[in-house]
Amino acid sequence: FVSSRRSSWYSTPRSLMAEYANTVLACAGVLTIKQAAVVLWTVRARIMSGTINFKEEANNLFGPAFSVVLTSIPGTGTKETVAISERITLNNATNEPLFLALALAGGTLAATSPPAVLVKTFMWARCGHNLSYLMMPYIGAATPRTACYSTGLVASLIMAGMVLKRK
Repeated sequence: FVSSRRSSWYSTPRSLMAEYANTVLACAGVLTIKQAAVVLWTVRARIMSGTINFKEEANNLFGPAFSVVLTSIPGTGTKETVAISERITLNNATNEPLFLALALAGGTLAATSPPAVLVKTFMWARCGHNLSYLMMPYIGAATPRTACYSTGLVASLIMAGMVLKRK
């Protein structure tokens, strides 16, 4: 945390500040690992479906190693899986960095530190969103995905409001 905190920060118990900081760091770590898993899932689906974006990928030196490891995982790799995985990546890139920036700002600039449960809610909502998005073709419904997305969106809007209300 920055040493030039506002005086209202001193009224916040240090244990709550530490809990919030640890929660934000854990959230960043979980979201990073989740995104790495989505990227590997996308590569797997591309290999299994023969979907190659660039002709140079066909001669990739690491391709055979990735192919053996990733295609040993049970399941299908279809063009639909590639499209869904790419949409998940785009959605993650659109939503998660903004929230983490807000969470960091909330921990350093807001009048009072936002509750750690807000960060946890966002993190689990995003994990649920990605999983339900991947499972959508199998469960035949978008409702779980939308519910998870909406939960994360509400957490983001609350966090933005707390950061903006830094009096």
